[in-house]
Amino acid sequence: MGLALAYVTIWSALGVRIIMGSIIQISRELENVALIHGATPTQVVVRILAPLLSRSLLITWLLVFILSIREHSIPLFIATSGTQVIG
Repeated sequence: MGLALAYVTIWSALGVRIIMGSIIQISRELENVALIHGATPTQVVVRILAPLLSRSLLITWLLVFILSIREHSIPLFIATSGTQVIG
């Protein structure tokens, strides 16, 4: 569990930065128009924002996953003398 938490902590900043770049590019007018036409905030997220962000979320997940697989220094810092290697 500690290793997963370490990876999430280290790589979440990169993921947030990539996703924020995509969110900034989406115009607020799309959300406002949907709300004016009677959509609830949940419908705005599901029908407008999610499809626009789906590719960015997928690419961000893949990038962070690949970079975290390549990282080998985190287990060296977390491992103790009592840690057993699986495999």
